[in-house]
Amino acid sequence: AVVSTQSTGGKLNGTPISDNERLQADIFYLKHFAAEYYKGAPEFHVVHNRFKDLVKEYGEPDAGTPKIASIKDQSIMITVAKPDGKEFSKKLLKTTLVKNIHLIVQRQCKILPKNQKLYWVNCLDERVYLDDPTRDLAYFDIIQDTTIYVEV
Repeated sequence: AVVSTQSTGGKLNGTPISDNERLQADIFYLKHFAAEYYKGAPEFHVVHNRFKDLVKEYGEPDAGTPKIASIKDQSIMITVAKPDGKEFSKKLLKTTLVKNIHLIVQRQCKILPKNQKLYWVNCLDERVYLDDPTRDLAYFDIIQDTTIYVEV
């Protein structure tokens, strides 16, 4: 940001500043202070006197700030159908590994992971086996309200 506040000069603390470094610093500066800029405070341009010049050169900064997905947004509700026909539901992250699903099933059904075969049925009525314990639910295209079946 220090580079962006200087309108001239190709050095910072005696080190030359490349055109690419200047560009990256200017863009960072625009993004960093965009929210404050759009608030329209009169003292903004006093504190950030180069901001207008950067807007003329690169255009208006993006008004929105990127939304970071919360854990709630990354969680899905799945149903597990036990071999006895009973079901239970569990809220899990899409990044939950299949080996963790095996452990959940072991606790609920008292079936050792080595004796479990987990699968879900896709829209083509094909069984998709969760056969790699190191993969997550997203890898197997498990989405909200999917039923995972336990086979012994």
